[in-house]
Amino acid sequence: MVLFLENGAGKWWNNDVEELVKQGNKLGLPPNMSDAHTINGKPCPLFPCSEKHTYALEAEQGKTYLLRIINAALNDELFFAITGHNMTVIFHVAARPFMDAPVSVDNKTATAILQYKGILNSVQPVLPQLPALNNTAFALNYDDKLRSLNTAQLPANLPLKVDRHLFYTICLGINPCRTCLNGTQLTASLNSITFVMPKIGLLQAHFFNTKGVFITDFPDRPPTPFNYTGATLTANLGTKQGTRFSKIAFNSTVDLVLQDTNLLTVESHPFHLHGYNFFVVGSGIGNFDPKKDPTTLTWLTLLRETQWEFPLVVGLP
Repeated sequence: MVLFLENGAGKWWNNDVEELVKQGNKLGLPPNMSDAHTINGKPCPLFPCSEKHTYALEAEQGKTYLLRIINAALNDELFFAITGHNMTVIFHVAARPFMDAPVSVDNKTATAILQYKGILNSVQPVLPQLPALNNTAFALNYDDKLRSLNTAQLPANLPLKVDRHLFYTICLGINPCRTCLNGTQLTASLNSITFVMPKIGLLQAHFFNTKGVFITDFPDRPPTPFNYTGATLTANLGTKQGTRFSKIAFNSTVDLVLQDTNLLTVESHPFHLHGYNFFVVGSGIGNFDPKKDPTTLTWLTLLRETQWEFPLVVGLP
């Protein structure tokens, strides 16, 4: 058997990763692609000089195993399969199983060995068959099946009264950079605002009421609406910069729509609300329409700690 991950659980570079980040910042570009994917920190025989470094899991016939599978590759979505076995997904955490954007991605494969106790090591493993890397229909069909348990023991107590509605666009952009070799720097933004890291801790500044560290004027919606998921846009790619917060009243129920955009290319990135769980109530393709989409989206009602943003729209109340 083969424990198989495409766009896998971890990454490996043949260089110092800190130097890769420094190089990316110097050039104003993303870091280079990884040289291999890993499972539990180990690549596999598909990569040079890695045959001795394949992760192996010994299993016994007739026993049930719980696999906690975490995608530590950040921007890389994954497919996961075990040859000849069916699996039951009992909890879904921060993973999307495809990339259909027309951009270069690291699609290297990582494998591990699932070996039954008493079976000789000489048995040749068989690779499972997985969907194509850009099989959008398969990915959407999988995602549509995910639901919270919503049982008496684990109820999905979704709040129905919303106090505040937020609409955030996720964009890539290009800003001038005097220290970058090409004079510009690739950047990311929410509602066309790129976060600027302050020199002191944000909670520290809030607690001591330190002025000039941040402002609470982050917009509830993008300043200039446009066709977010239309043809790839390559003009007007500059973003505003600042340390700006959205101030929300205590104990409020907030409805947040995450809208991906096609500025430069679509983006795929995990979203996390630190210190909070949240419900993912729906998802869909294209531009979010507040008038018709609440009745047509695929409703999920998933309780999450982290959610992947992808080339669609997601509602997070």
